[in-house]
Amino acid sequence: MKSIYIACFALLGLSMTSAAQVSAAEKVFACPDLSTAEQVGTCPTDKELKEGYDGICPSVMAKQQACVPFAAYAKGKSKALWAAQSGSVEFLSYVDCGLSPKTVRASRAKALDVNCTARSGRCEALCTYDNDFTLKLRVKGDCRTATQDKIDCSDDPASCVVKCVIEE
Repeated sequence: MKSIYIACFALLGLSMTSAAQVSAAEKVFACPDLSTAEQVGTCPTDKELKEGYDGICPSVMAKQQACVPFAAYAKGKSKALWAAQSGSVEFLSYVDCGLSPKTVRASRAKALDVNCTARSGRCEALCTYDNDFTLKLRVKGDCRTATQDKIDCSDDPASCVVKCVIEE
């Protein structure tokens, strides 16, 4: 009877292994062309920034002696969510509201880096653009650049490519 259970568990283990292999697929993604990028979030109003600042500083932050001036707080919080497509996936990031939509859409990719966390099994492809912002693609799986390192693609934005084995 024990041998039947052992055989069942062995078969179950094999079927789970093959299911995992079948569900992972390698895909290639390029840093998106931002000409069609969309601002999907709104920039905070001055009133919203002031209310946020008053709610955090000085009451909470003053206790930690870390209350920054309002101008520095507003600069750090004045961001809107942007999205750009690369094939079937969406790269996202919060972009400084000081950049006009025209400037964002005219930005070109200059670098690509990958940040993977073994513990969570997740990776981020980080596309840096020439106006000092980064769009991120987050996937469950493993991503690599062709060189296994950060890619400088300022001379050829089309070379900002990452291969990801995505677990579905």
